[in-house]
Amino acid sequence: MDNSIMELAKTYPGVSITIQAGDLEKFGNALIEGTMKRYREDFAAREAEERQEKLLTAKEVAKTFGVCTKTITRWRKAGIITPVPVGGLLKYKSSDCRRIIEAKDKAQAGA
Repeated sequence: MDNSIMELAKTYPGVSITIQAGDLEKFGNALIEGTMKRYREDFAAREAEERQEKLLTAKEVAKTFGVCTKTITRWRKAGIITPVPVGGLLKYKSSDCRRIIEAKDKAQAGA
C-alpha cells in the first residue's frame, strides 16, 4: 500500500483521499526507512572516501613534486597547500597534491 500512496500522490497531487490509520503508518515508516537508507549509503560512501585519503609528510610531498621540503613550507605559508595536524606533526592530504598537479596541468595545457 505504501508505494501506491506515493504513486497516487505523484500522479494526482490535488486529489483528496481517505487512508486507514494502519496504511498511513506503514507509508510513514516506509518513507522514513527509505530516507534513512539513502542517508546511511551516502554517509558510508563519504566515510569510505575519507578513509582512502592518504596523509603525506612534507618529505613525501616534496618527493611527489620534485622539490625540497623548504618549498613545501613556502607553499604552506602561501596557502597553496594546507596541512593537517596529526599527533604534533603536519601532514598533507594526497587530494591536495592531486589538486595542485591538476591545476598545473591545466595551466600548461592553456599556455
